[in-house]
Amino acid sequence: MNLQEIAFSKYALFACIAAALLLFLILRIVKRLLLRLCKNGTRFNTITSWMPAVEILLWTMFVVWMIEFLSGNNYLYSLALFGLFAIAMAGFMWFSLRDYLAGAIFRINRAFNLNETITTMGITGVIKSFRSRFLELETKKGETIFIPYSKIFGEVINKSHPAEKVQAYTFSMKVHDTDDFKLISEKILIEILNQPYASLSKDPSIYLSQEKDGFMELEITLYSPENKYFPEMQHRIEKVFGVK
Repeated sequence: MNLQEIAFSKYALFACIAAALLLFLILRIVKRLLLRLCKNGTRFNTITSWMPAVEILLWTMFVVWMIEFLSGNNYLYSLALFGLFAIAMAGFMWFSLRDYLAGAIFRINRAFNLNETITTMGITGVIKSFRSRFLELETKKGETIFIPYSKIFGEVINKSHPAEKVQAYTFSMKVHDTDDFKLISEKILIEILNQPYASLSKDPSIYLSQEKDGFMELEITLYSPENKYFPEMQHRIEKVFGVK
């Protein structure tokens, strides 16, 4: 089979190049204007998410027009057009599935949980939902922001750990001096830390205030998230180590 040659003038080629440059500039200008008008929030994420698909569609239409403009009725145009649509279809498939695939990987890692506070892409919020395509965050202002998973990949994600509010409580207790102070204080320390109400961020303190008549008087400071736990904690310690 003899292939029919495609012939076109250099002026037509220059016209196509000029049109391509014009389309490129228009897309860049429109994109920057839209991003400036919507600097943050849901609209910003929507624009950044769908802009690639719009660009693919416009460039596909441009290439179809260019091939037809240059080749006229040449039958190779049909073959080139078929290949172009195949490439465009692959691009649209990737655009449609990339957030689902990235979301599946994000959830499988299980590095983040609901109601945790994270900061990524300059946005700080509490994780409210792991959607199929988007991560849903709620900011301090009450705004709900949906971030595509594909946008998060490659970005630094900081997880915030709110500081524990610790309450302090000090009491005195007498113990037998059959053991030295270091040994008895270690035993008391272990007993305190094994209690469910003890603070995980601050260790209790135990001091020897005085030693007299076969007894040691200890000054013990407990730490717990709430004051209501201290009476029970003191009672348990005195029951095990204290002298009535």
